[in-house]
Amino acid sequence: MGSRVLVDACRRALSLVPDLRIEILGRGPLASQLAVIESDARVFVYGQTTHASALSLMTQWDVGLAPYLPLSDFYFSPLKVVEYMAAGACPVASDLGQIRPLLGAGSRGVLVEPGNGRALAAAIVDLACDPARASALGERAARYVLSSRTWSQNARRALQALHGRPSEAGG
Repeated sequence: MGSRVLVDACRRALSLVPDLRIEILGRGPLASQLAVIESDARVFVYGQTTHASALSLMTQWDVGLAPYLPLSDFYFSPLKVVEYMAAGACPVASDLGQIRPLLGAGSRGVLVEPGNGRALAAAIVDLACDPARASALGERAARYVLSSRTWSQNARRALQALHGRPSEAGG
């Protein structure tokens, strides 16, 4: 994850939007970099928490941030982005790998240039100034994920892909 990009973007956005509130779950490698923004009274760091508590907090968010650094062979399962979507938070994520199709090329969230703190800050500010847009994107994201990306649906797709293939156990 682009921790420095995240902190830089939050610092920039906080300077431009007086009533902006930033909430950070967990600490991980970001902990040492948080000092730059952690002293701001509008920044709340929850640290490590249970998955249920994290999901409960996310349902209160307007936006969920997922900045990643540019990598030529970027591939991963964007679970954090999916969780933001399921919680109804508008995802703002780096335009990499599987994130673009997951966000419907921007119809279910906001795509930003990977590693670009200014672009991420601009997206935060834009959404803070247009909460109706953030809400609409978050609702669209939630509808999509809850209708097509649940664990049960993933298991069904995997079983369908395996159906009809020869068994490896019987030779």
